[in-house]
Amino acid sequence: MAKTVLGIHVTFLTLLFAVLLLNDVMYTPVEKICERASGTWKGICIHSNDCNNQCVKWENAGSGSCHYQFPNYMCFCYFDC
Repeated sequence: MAKTVLGIHVTFLTLLFAVLLLNDVMYTPVEKICERASGTWKGICIHSNDCNNQCVKWENAGSGSCHYQFPNYMCFCYFDC
């Protein structure tokens, strides 16, 4: 009887440890992405590819895209926060 109880405790602790370990591995925090209007773009933004290239090359952003913000389309750059 004592061996059975000990075996149950060992099995339970092993499963608990595995669940806690897998829970920590499965959780990966997502980095936040910050958006701000391009400081180097002039005029209306029509082509997102051009905006993306300018944000990446000139402003060291991860990416860029055209979005509407009153009163026109603007180039927005995306950075890791």
